[in-house]
Amino acid sequence: MICITDVNCKKHYLHKDAIARVNEAGPNWHRISAYVKLFDGGTIEACERAAEIHAQIERTQPAEPAKAPSFDDWFKERNSGLSFDEAHMGDGVLIDKSMKELSRHMRDYVTELVNAKP
Repeated sequence: MICITDVNCKKHYLHKDAIARVNEAGPNWHRISAYVKLFDGGTIEACERAAEIHAQIERTQPAEPAKAPSFDDWFKERNSGLSFDEAHMGDGVLIDKSMKELSRHMRDYVTELVNAKP
C-alpha cells in the first residue's frame, strides 16, 4: 500500500494497482502537486509530487524471484561438469542402473528446489 495525502490533509492508503495514472500538476497551485487518477474513476489532488508517488509505487514492487536451475545445470554442478547422459550412457543406451540413479538425482533436485530459500 502507498499513502497519498490530499489537499485537505486526508491520507489515502491505496494499493498500487488502484492507480491508473499520476500527473504532475502545475507550479503548486492550491497545494496540488499531482493528480492521481484511479481505476474506479476517482481523482486525488495530492500534496506529494508525482516523482514521490512513483517512488512509493516502485518500493511496493515485489523482488524478482530467484530462478531455479535446470536439472541439467544442477546435475553438472554436482558432477564435475558432466551431464546426466554423459555420466550414465553407455554406447548411446541408458545403462539399466541409471534409471535408479536418475530417480535418486531427481528426488535430490526436487528436494533442493522445495527447500530453497526465496
